[in-house]
Amino acid sequence: MGLMTSQQITLFLLMFVRVTAILYLLPVFGHKIIQPRLRIGIAFFLTLILYPLAMANPVPEVGNLPGFFWMVIMEVAVGVTIGYFTMFIFAAVSFAGSLIDTDMGFAMVSMADPIDEDIMSTATGVLMTIIFTILFLLFNGHYYLLMALQKSFELIPVGRAAFPSEPVMQAAVNSVTLVMEIGIRLAAPIMVALFITSVALGVIAKTMPQMNIFFVGAPLKIAVGFLTLSAALPGMVKLFEWCVQRMYQDVWALLKIMAVT
Repeated sequence: MGLMTSQQITLFLLMFVRVTAILYLLPVFGHKIIQPRLRIGIAFFLTLILYPLAMANPVPEVGNLPGFFWMVIMEVAVGVTIGYFTMFIFAAVSFAGSLIDTDMGFAMVSMADPIDEDIMSTATGVLMTIIFTILFLLFNGHYYLLMALQKSFELIPVGRAAFPSEPVMQAAVNSVTLVMEIGIRLAAPIMVALFITSVALGVIAKTMPQMNIFFVGAPLKIAVGFLTLSAALPGMVKLFEWCVQRMYQDVWALLKIMAVT
């Protein structure tokens, strides 16, 4: 095999930029427990695998250094956009945990989020994130992410991405709306059970004023919350499996929006 031409080297570097940008934001792959050197090594390995696929498209021509930097910025934008859309599914899980903890009285208990250690999450949110991260791997979510990465080079040739403002913004709004919908659906059984518990405690407080309702209510709501969470977990698993499928569909739709026709 002969030496690579300057255009082929440029193509490889731009592919590496896109893959690295996506990996830094993908669920599981973007976790800070994965060292940057390892993540860069994974990105380099994936670029080597995907390079023959990208060679099927015309190799981008870069006339000067500013043009190359502009293409680098464009590839980073493509990677960041795809990566952020894949993060919405875990944002919904964390949002559901926050809603549950607000009712259970754990809203003041916060710790580093397992997916993104730069933000703080509530105790139940962390627990649900860990559970659903395991489920994400069991449902082959990582496979869908890698397949989306491969499809991105088929639909969006290197250096030829399009960012139509209205469709991209509409897709972002739909994703945020979906985060709130899924979060509420995940938290609904526990929130309903805790609401009924609060009503029952209110009735008891009126009928038995000598009882210290605050002393009894806090541990009771915690117990009811975790018991309901355990009972509702099978239904949550089914919903989360649908969410993984929906994530891939949304990323696929996003790739078609950014594809140059």
